[in-house]
Amino acid sequence: MSDVFQSSDLIDRRQEMAAVYREGDLDRLETMARALLVEHPDDIEAHRYLARIYTNRHEPEQAQPFWERLTELTPEEPEPYLQLARIERRKRNWEPALRHAQELLARQPDNTEIRTIELEALVNLKKGDAIGEAIARLVEATPEDAMPFFRKAFTVDLGDAVAAPLRALADSGDEEAIKLCAEQSEAQRTAAARHEIQRNPFRAAACYRVMRTLDPSSGFGTSALLRLRKPFLERAREAYAEGDDKRAISHARNSIKIEPREEEPYLIIGRSALRTDEPQIAYEALREGLMANEHTVWLTLNYARAAERSEHLLEAFEAYSAVLASDDPEAAKHAEEAQRSVDRLPGKLVSAAVSDIREGNPVAAIETALTLQQSGVLDEKAAEYLRNNVVTHGQRKLREFYDAGDRTGLALGRGLMRFAPDEPYAFRVVGRMLLRDRNYGEAAEVWGALVDQDGENVEFRLNLARSLQRMGDKPGAAAAATELLRLDPEHAEGKQILESATVAA
Repeated sequence: MSDVFQSSDLIDRRQEMAAVYREGDLDRLETMARALLVEHPDDIEAHRYLARIYTNRHEPEQAQPFWERLTELTPEEPEPYLQLARIERRKRNWEPALRHAQELLARQPDNTEIRTIELEALVNLKKGDAIGEAIARLVEATPEDAMPFFRKAFTVDLGDAVAAPLRALADSGDEEAIKLCAEQSEAQRTAAARHEIQRNPFRAAACYRVMRTLDPSSGFGTSALLRLRKPFLERAREAYAEGDDKRAISHARNSIKIEPREEEPYLIIGRSALRTDEPQIAYEALREGLMANEHTVWLTLNYARAAERSEHLLEAFEAYSAVLASDDPEAAKHAEEAQRSVDRLPGKLVSAAVSDIREGNPVAAIETALTLQQSGVLDEKAAEYLRNNVVTHGQRKLREFYDAGDRTGLALGRGLMRFAPDEPYAFRVVGRMLLRDRNYGEAAEVWGALVDQDGENVEFRLNLARSLQRMGDKPGAAAAATELLRLDPEHAEGKQILESATVAA
């Protein structure tokens, strides 16, 4: 059977199924779709009809494998992820429900139903770090849907994850949120007092931190935290002064557990760790301190020192640059040290990036190269040396990923596209990898960018037409195929794509 005849036959059978679907004869449609899958196991329309038939019949177990297959055949379509999230939610399988919800949100960020499924999964999985952001997004869309999750979070001891978005909702004038803030602030104060009686300062501090967020007008939570952390911080200071770095770090960590919004304990950990030649510990502690506090010059400078000694050269360069750019009078005292480091580090960064791109971590090397490229600190010779090495060795490594069928090469390819947007090689390899992964939407963007670079290239036009056809964009596929046939009037696949798109339309 010729490709053209097979395509025409498929079109006829799909049109017949569409007519049967409109008539509502689901039993007959089921038989037709299953018969089509025997001959064409990857037919998208047959999978879609069977998934919807079983969903409409309230047979989720039957529908599930067809929805799952559609996530592979049509990865950009949102409906399969929604249906799978619903199925897993009903089964209370929270990990897969969360995974499908987040896949859909990447495609439809404004879908309110899926936001509630995501949040329900996060609360049941007790993923505190992600709950706050998820509930804040839901509040922005439909605040009334968020209130049950606020209440549930407090009952399962996740008040710290939701206190900030609840306070924000209350500040907007929401009466229910205002009431819940008052109720929970009092409840947290009572719970904290109970934990203090039980000599559990860390649990008490957690309650006081939630209370401080829920009722910022009251200084009670802050004063209680300062009281609780005082003995730990004093012990840390004393141990550091005595040169007992291990004990200083331990007490400083306890002080942070009580009150993370204070830079001194982070500095004690960082300087103690550097003094004992443990720069990675210093780097991690000072980075945490920067995330929790305002970026003071002294904290930033110590972070830069730790970052450089632990070989986080890019972070060190950025931190030293921040010290130089600061208008704080304290920065002037350290300007000479920061300037020496800013002058020295680009050369080390170029060497590290070139070494990584040749034999180490090419993705990290691309990020370093991008930052250096955008910073303007490299002279023309160093910039050219970096670019040549990144492009040459990056393309070689990308080809190895592609030949091995290794999808992790996509990150490298995307980095190369950003680093050298005038070089078509990475675009071509990424475009092929995306087609192989059936990620037709992004593939169309990549091949479209190549067409913009060279509209007379047959390969670029062909792969753009393929991508648009496979993602179901019939008008786009027809237009792309027409341009392809302008370049090569006898191109067989181009004719087939144009015929299929035109007949189907």
